[in-house]
Amino acid sequence: MQTLAQLPLESEVAQVVLAGALGLFLGLEREWSHKSAGIRTFSLTSLLGAVFTVVDVEPLVVVGGALVIVQGVLVAVQAMLDDDIDGLSLTTSVSLLVAYGVGVLVASGYPLEAVTVTVLSSLLLVLK
Repeated sequence: MQTLAQLPLESEVAQVVLAGALGLFLGLEREWSHKSAGIRTFSLTSLLGAVFTVVDVEPLVVVGGALVIVQGVLVAVQAMLDDDIDGLSLTTSVSLLVAYGVGVLVASGYPLEAVTVTVLSSLLLVLK
């Protein structure tokens, strides 16, 4: 039986699929907590990180990370200014950045590390 580290993840398709699955896993807790960013948002964020990495244009990965950071800051500011918005928090913003990083890790050839980060992050989110 092969371990996760031995699975053939050289294929870009397999990397993108794993990134999406890990993003989905991260988004499950946010979805169950009735946060505005859930399964779809986290899956898409992880996919974005994986695709930007697979394309193999170094500045694209940095630009993608910067976009996720800006998006996270805007979500946090919006949540602070508008009391009517429920489910937006700094934790969700940081979690989106983690989801992007998970996608980058998978596409960079570090699937075991990506799974570890995903599981630990999910545990931290659940243990609030």
